[in-house]
Amino acid sequence: MVVSGLKPYEKSVVDQIIDDYSQWKSASNA
Repeated sequence: MVVSGLKPYEKSVVDQIIDDYSQWKSASNA
């Protein structure tokens, strides 16, 4: 997922949140 208009560190934070959410979603569906 690419978010335009963000500073590099903000992209890192967003990517981390998305990654955490994806893992949580997978765990809750297991």
